[in-house]
Amino acid sequence: MIKLRTERSHLGADEPPLLIIPGMVASVHIITGEKNILSYLLKPVLKARAEALHER
Repeated sequence: MIKLRTERSHLGADEPPLLIIPGMVASVHIITGEKNILSYLLKPVLKARAEALHER
């Protein structure tokens, strides 16, 4: 579960402002880091390469 908090209780600068109320639909982009899709795809390959030909 993610909880969001807004800086203001309304949207826009128009008079009257649009009040934010419970139940309103919102679109939110969550930025989790700087990785791209290629790094996720290459991680298993790079890990196998690093561990190759090593004794355990």
